[in-house]
Amino acid sequence: MPLPVPRRPPASRSARRLLPLCAAASLIAFTATPVRAHAELRSSDPAEGAVLATLPGTMTLTFTEPPSAETSLVTLGATRLALSKPAGRDDTLVADLGKVPDTVRGPVVVAWRAVSAADGHVASGVVHLTVRGASGAGAASPPPSARPAAVPAAREESGASGFWYLALLAVFAAAVAAGIGYAIRRPRGEDR
Repeated sequence: MPLPVPRRPPASRSARRLLPLCAAASLIAFTATPVRAHAELRSSDPAEGAVLATLPGTMTLTFTEPPSAETSLVTLGATRLALSKPAGRDDTLVADLGKVPDTVRGPVVVAWRAVSAADGHVASGVVHLTVRGASGAGAASPPPSARPAAVPAAREESGASGFWYLALLAVFAAAVAAGIGYAIRRPRGEDR
């Protein structure tokens, strides 16, 4: 005589209604990617790794989205550079190198911190240059192995977007747990 196979109790209507809702919410929550809007450096003039006879009067920094000239920052050593935006080029900042002493020689690091004009997100990084001197004297161009490697842009974020993503995930998990707990604990006759 075969043993009887235990039957699962039929799922309540509310649990059956809750399942597609949970599945849809899970799909949205775990496949949606957060918007990443940062004014990352697209190019610079002089370019990364350039070897120059002298520093030019200005340095042009072009970004992936418009930065704010008022809140962005560009420095060469301890010197904060004045910034402006050329007419018709919202994605570009021009740094005035006029305050930098003419005696600067050798490896130079221009640090930038761009604040997006659209949403206030911050990105930062550096551009490495080498200044030889007007007559070619001074620091010789370092061999390729001694040149500083390009440093990828360091992201400075307030962490707010990650906090909201985790908060949304916690609320979603609590709602799913409450719904499942409610569906399991209700008396059978109450659903019909």
